[in-house]
Amino acid sequence: MVAHQLRIAGVGEALWDVFQHNEEFGGAPANFVSHCSMLGERGYLVSALGSDHRGQLAVQHLTELGVDIEHCVIIDGVETGVSSIALDSKGDAKYEIRENVAWDRVCYDSNLYPFFQSLHAICFGTLGQRTVKAHLETMKMLSATKRECVKFFDLNLRQDFYTMEVISQSLIHSNIVKLNEDELGVLSKLSPVKGSDEAIVDDLIKRFKINLVALTLGERGSVLMSQEGRYAEGACDVEVVDTVGAGDAFSAVMVIGYLRDWSLSRISRAANGLGGFVCSKPGATPRLSRDFLEGFSGE
Repeated sequence: MVAHQLRIAGVGEALWDVFQHNEEFGGAPANFVSHCSMLGERGYLVSALGSDHRGQLAVQHLTELGVDIEHCVIIDGVETGVSSIALDSKGDAKYEIRENVAWDRVCYDSNLYPFFQSLHAICFGTLGQRTVKAHLETMKMLSATKRECVKFFDLNLRQDFYTMEVISQSLIHSNIVKLNEDELGVLSKLSPVKGSDEAIVDDLIKRFKINLVALTLGERGSVLMSQEGRYAEGACDVEVVDTVGAGDAFSAVMVIGYLRDWSLSRISRAANGLGGFVCSKPGATPRLSRDFLEGFSGE
């Protein structure tokens, strides 16, 4: 039986998404734990920020959303992460992510071993492992968790900030994986199967002993796949403002639902619902209304 409140960490990038006329705090692990926190769980961000103005605003933003930032380090003289974003006519985002910023310096501290041992789940991706050192530090963090801790790998491929070795090592450590169709095209290089998308995912599930995979399909919804079954769900019919953070909201629901032993249909329905809500609002972590939260808890 899981605890009343789940302890879930996100490891890796914390940055500001800079649009043409405004900027919003983001980064997949930060968005993920923000949604976990807003959904009533204990979300922790393991990352780093600069002591600059953006870093100060990030601390304020995360605190307001209820994220525990005790293990988010503030580094003097280093810039807080920035990602310049351009939206196309469908609201889909293109990213240009600055290098050598605060979150590139996230390190494993052996004094935090009890913290990692206490986690029910940990989220990580490829962007937070874009340097050799960052990859090694991330692997140390994953290894510090208990065997039963859910390791959630969100591929989150951006620019050229990934290697097949990092992807492969990450899959070996993972219980749950989320990817989109473009990312599956990259991941398929690890499989000899040349059939349908679902055939390739099935092979990867067996090859890497993965418990659950989410293949997100944008406006066509998503497919959840495990060794026991699969469930397809259409996307919610919403007017899209921007898609930034929608996948991270989906991820939060998927991990929470998995830990709470929800059926694939319930996970899928709730995850697509929150993803659709985020698409209908500006920014990656819009506040969730009381009505939405009551509907979520009553799913």
